[in-house]
Amino acid sequence: MLMIIVTESFLFAWHKETTAYIYIGTTIGKPIVLSVIQKLTTHLGNLGSPVPSRTVAQLQNIERKPEAIFGIAIDTTGTSQLSRI
Repeated sequence: MLMIIVTESFLFAWHKETTAYIYIGTTIGKPIVLSVIQKLTTHLGNLGSPVPSRTVAQLQNIERKPEAIFGIAIDTTGTSQLSRI
């Protein structure tokens, strides 16, 4: 069963042993989120080896305010508390 929880800036999703967390700043639009997820998926698929059990990526720089930050964390270990619900 796929479960998704959405708040104003956070998205949590889990399925079996995999949990994904996404932070989306309020000034970041859906097309940017989709583009980043697609590029990350392509990159992980091109590694030529198993996907790391924990992956974290964040789009930010010193000048970005919280509303302009995007972050994603993926955990496939099954140790996340959300994956135990």
